[in-house]
Amino acid sequence: MVAYSRCPSAMIRETPQYLQVKIDLLMRAYSHYDRRNVLPVAGAWLDQSRSFLSCVDLIDAERGFWDRIRNDHDMREMERAKAQSQMSARQGRRR
Repeated sequence: MVAYSRCPSAMIRETPQYLQVKIDLLMRAYSHYDRRNVLPVAGAWLDQSRSFLSCVDLIDAERGFWDRIRNDHDMREMERAKAQSQMSARQGRRR
């Protein structure tokens, strides 16, 4: 696990220009793959570059991490709202 102390975009802006271009191209290729199932190179999965395949693995893992956090938060919020609703219903019956 890597801890970040600032925005990843700020970290990327400090890298050399050629790396910024490569990162941008990888992110765009991932976006096309994710939204439209379009691979950057003609052919199947194994015809893609190793850097693209690594990028997909990395981004999918990061998205999965944040999706789990979001889902956990949503579940806690639903449970809290349900408990609050039940508490209100019990208080309403007592009067």
